[in-house]
Order: sequence, then C-alpha cells, then structure tokens
Amino acid sequence: MKKLIVLCWIPLCLFLFTTCKKDNTFKVTLSGNVFAPNQNQGVANATVVLSASLITSGTYNSNYNQVGLTTTDGSGNYSFATSIDGKPVGLRVAVVKQGYFSNSVDLSPTLFENDNSYTQNFNIYSEGFLTLNVNNVSPNDSTDRITYYYTTQSPLFCSQCCSDNQITGAGTSYHSTTTCKTYGDQWTKIVWTVIKFGNMNLHTDSVFCNAFDTVQYTINY
Repeated sequence: MKKLIVLCWIPLCLFLFTTCKKDNTFKVTLSGNVFAPNQNQGVANATVVLSASLITSGTYNSNYNQVGLTTTDGSGNYSFATSIDGKPVGLRVAVVKQGYFSNSVDLSPTLFENDNSYTQNFNIYSEGFLTLNVNNVSPNDSTDRITYYYTTQSPLFCSQCCSDNQITGAGTSYHSTTTCKTYGDQWTKIVWTVIKFGNMNLHTDSVFCNAFDTVQYTINY
C-alpha cells in the first residue's frame, strides 16, 4: 500500500514542478507615431528598433542588443508586441530613416509590468545641406581676417553638421568651400566678422535649406 502512495505522488510532483516553473520572458507592447514637424506629416517606412540591456542567467550585460524591429506605415504609425528572453534592466527605442536625423529614447521596463502597453511618439527632422563659399575679394594685407559660424534652431551634434564652432581665415588670398549638414525646410543662420583696413564689421544672414537638397551661399569680403 505504501508503494502505491509513493508512485501516485511522482506524477503529481512532476506536474507541480512544470506548472510552477518561472517564466523568464518579458513582454513589451509598444506603439506610437513618427512625425516630421518641418513637413507636418507622419514619416512612412521609418525603421523603429527596440533594444534591451538584460540580466540573463544572473549576469548583467550593460550593452543594448536588438530585440525587436518594425517599420512605420504610411501615416508614420508603428507597433511592437514582443517577448524578451531574460529580465531587461533598460529598454531603448530608436528611429532611423535615410535623409532624416535619427532619434532615440530610453524607457524603464517598469512601464510594461503587468502586461501594460505604452505609447511613445517621435519627432524626427529631415536633413538639408549648406555649401558655404568664402572669398577674400578685396585683399588689404596679411592682417585680413574673417571668423564665421552657424546657428540653428536646435544644436546639431555630428561630425558633418553645421555648428557654432568658429572658423577663422586669415591673409590676402583666403578662400574656403565647405558643406555641412543642417535641418531641412528650416532656416540656418550664418554669422561672420571681418577685420580689414583696421576695421571690424559684424554680419549676419539666414539661409533657407530645403529638405534633402543642397543650397549654396557665398561670402565675398
């Protein structure tokens, strides 16, 4: 009789072990819209990437690895419904499309606890290009000097971007042609100071840079 009772307990224990085994997946339900303010429209076919830093097998990995990928529809809408193996410590959503400045945001995993869904919208800005030609057309002497820089509605941070770092040219034969990246369908301001004939003169002008195109501007001093 005792042997029968023990045998009956074995299937029950296996059932309890199976049903009580911890689920190590983390569900993320995320949606939103990608919008281009300068064109006042949603951005179609933008790539939206979901990445996570995870604790797996008790070990924390601070690197963000891709765990989901989708694209926006014709109105700029997107959605994720994905399960992540492991426990995320951080989540990051990035939006990328050629011809636009990318954008990203970090989200707390607590936003998705208890199967909650979350909405995250993005603004991304189209790229434009500005080619600036600078020429000393009325040279005086070796003390001739020009200093110039750009200002934009919001600062830009990339190696090819128009920036407020001052550029200085000196001498009677100074000539420069540079192209930088700026916001498309938006004004970019150029500020320059000329020292010549013992005088200093400050100048400013604004250039409208069309999206996905290059505009030319020339300073002859």
